[in-house]
Formats: sequence, structure tokens, C-alpha cells
Amino acid sequence: DDEFLGREYWTWYFTHKLFDYWHLMMKARKTLSEGVHDHLVLCPSLDRIISVPSTEIFIRIVGEDNANVVNIPGGTHFPFYDKSQSAEQTAVSAVCTYAAS
Repeated sequence: DDEFLGREYWTWYFTHKLFDYWHLMMKARKTLSEGVHDHLVLCPSLDRIISVPSTEIFIRIVGEDNANVVNIPGGTHFPFYDKSQSAEQTAVSAVCTYAAS
């Protein structure tokens, strides 16, 4: 039973979901490049989900002039609830400053 389910997952479900994510990524890239407006880009240095290279690709898509980049040393994927108090404070401060502008 486990072998059958595993085979089904890897041959159909996983591939299907991978294609869904790829399609969503392409749609997001197109939408982001069409809208010319500022973006706040938080770059936590220890984020293991959205890596620094991924952030750099995003910045290239929206354009450097439209990206307000804030590097967060020691920050993780959840900078607002980070174990590092300085990373959390940097993220909150960046969002507040960006929202006020």
C-alpha cells in the first residue's frame, strides 16, 4: 500500500504541484514587471526558504529603482517573530518607515 501511494505521489501529484508552482511563478513575474511601483524587500540573511539569490532575481524583475531593499542580519524567514531581537526590530522598523512614506 505504501509503495503504491509513494509511486502515485512521485509520478502524478508531485509533478502536478510542481507545474502549478511554476505556472504561479511565471504569472507573478509577469504581473510584477508590469506594475511600476515601489516594493519593500526584506532580506533576512538566515532565511532558508527564500534565499538571497531569489531576492536578487525579484529585484531584477521589479527593477532596482522600484525595490527598497532592507538587509536583516541574523534574520530568518519569520522576521517579525525572530529569535534575534535586533532582526525583529529591523524588520518592524523597515515596515513602519515604508508604510509611513
